[in-house]
Amino acid sequence: MLSKDLQELISTLGGLLIVENGRPEFVVLTYDKYKGLIIPVTLNSGVIHKNIDNFDNFDKDKDSNEEIIDRLNKEISALKEQVAERERELSGNL
Repeated sequence: MLSKDLQELISTLGGLLIVENGRPEFVVLTYDKYKGLIIPVTLNSGVIHKNIDNFDNFDKDKDSNEEIIDRLNKEISALKEQVAERERELSGNL
């Protein structure tokens, strides 16, 4: 049986709820309902609300996104190296 909160959510959104193993897993909405939602995007400075159809700033954000991706790739590479170093240390202690 669905909780009252889930029943209200389904009736408000007009969607379908997919339940797996007795737990809600997915919500299916029409595209128009989905498109009308305001999606919060979390950034370092806080939460910014963007409408799904607002692509005007995409080109402006492209450079900053590439910088973020480069920074994240460098961080991932450094972490992989730390893991490899730690594995070498541990294998030497065996």
